[in-house]
Amino acid sequence: MAAAQPRTQPAETMLSRRSVVPIASDEMGNNRPPPAPSSGQFRTDDRVAYRSWMSDNLRWDSLTLRDGDIVISAPPKCGTTWTQRLISLLIFDGPQLPAPMHLVSPWLDLTARPVQEVAAALDAQPHRRFIKTHTPLDGLVLEDRVTYIGVGRDPRDAAVSMLMDQHRMRALHEVLGPPGERFAPPGLDFDGEFSPLDVMRRWLEGPNVPTEGVASLATILHHFATFWDRRRQPNVAMFHYADYRADLVGELLRLGSVLGIELGPDRAAELAEHATLDAMRAHADALAPAATPGVLPGHQPRTEAPFFRAGGRGQWHDIFTAAEHRRYGERAAELAGNLGGPEFLDWAHRGRGDRRGPVGRGES
Repeated sequence: MAAAQPRTQPAETMLSRRSVVPIASDEMGNNRPPPAPSSGQFRTDDRVAYRSWMSDNLRWDSLTLRDGDIVISAPPKCGTTWTQRLISLLIFDGPQLPAPMHLVSPWLDLTARPVQEVAAALDAQPHRRFIKTHTPLDGLVLEDRVTYIGVGRDPRDAAVSMLMDQHRMRALHEVLGPPGERFAPPGLDFDGEFSPLDVMRRWLEGPNVPTEGVASLATILHHFATFWDRRRQPNVAMFHYADYRADLVGELLRLGSVLGIELGPDRAAELAEHATLDAMRAHADALAPAATPGVLPGHQPRTEAPFFRAGGRGQWHDIFTAAEHRRYGERAAELAGNLGGPEFLDWAHRGRGDRRGPVGRGES
C-alpha cells in the first residue's frame, strides 16, 4: 500500500493531542500477537512535517510499507541502535547480518542518500524489515499492519550522549548542512565555542515546538508522548534504555512477544549475549550508524567503537549545578503536565522497572 500524501494544515492543529482507544492489553506491549492486516483504520494522514538539513520525514512517502514491517522510533541517543540489534537477533536468529546495520535497517529520514536508493534497497530485502527513524509518531503515516516500537531514555542521559557525539554531528553537518550555515545541533542555534553547561542549559529551556529540532528536553518528551498516547494500540509498544540495562534477556523476550517471534528463555539468553554494550562495541563498525559512507571525513579512522561509549547514566551530574537540578525538575513537570502527567514522566526517566519518587533534585 503506498503511503498517502500529507495534508497541509497549521502546526497548532497538527500538534494537538489525539485520543487513544483502550484495548485489552498491558500498557507496555506485553504478550500480544502481531497485528493482523486490516482495512487500515489505524492510519493517519495529518502528519507533522519534521524537516531539517539532516532529516526529512516526508521521505517515507517513497517507501511502500509491507505486512509485518517494524518501525523503530526514538529521539537520538535513546537506544535506537540497541533496539535495532535486538530486533536483528530475532529476525535472523543470530548475530550475523547480511550487510552492515545502516544498510539492513536504514534511517530512512536521513538526507545523506537519495531516498529512491534507500527505498529500492528496502524493497529488495527478502526478510522481515525493520526501519529506523527519529521522527515521532505524529510525523509518520501509521498503518495497522506495521509494528511501531518506541524507545525511551532518561532525557538527561540522551542529552549528554548527544553532546559527546558532537564531532560526528559536525561531520554530518559538513556533508549535509546548508553552505555557510554555522554548526549547531538541530534545534540549537548559537555561535562560537560553548561549554557543556551552556549546551545543557539551552537544551533544558530549548524550543517547545517539536518541528524546530531534536535538541531540547521539550522535543524529547514530545517524542515519547506520541507513543504514550497510543500505548494501548495493538501495534504500538514501548521499550526503555533503563530496562535493557536492568534485564536484557527479559526485554528481548518481551520484544519477541510483541513481534510474534517465538523463543524460549535459554535461546533469549544466548542471543542477548550479542546485544550487550561490550559485544556491540566489539562489532561497532558493523552496527554503529556512523558507518554510513560519505559522512566521516576521509582522514578520520573508521572505528565506530566510541559511538557506544560506556552506556552509563547520570553523567549529567558532572555538568549540572544545583540550580540546573532544581530547574530540571520544574521544567520536566511543567512539560509533562501537557503530555502524560506524572506517570508518563516517571516512565520517561526510569522505564518500567524503577520507581523512586519525583524526578529532579539531583537523583540519577
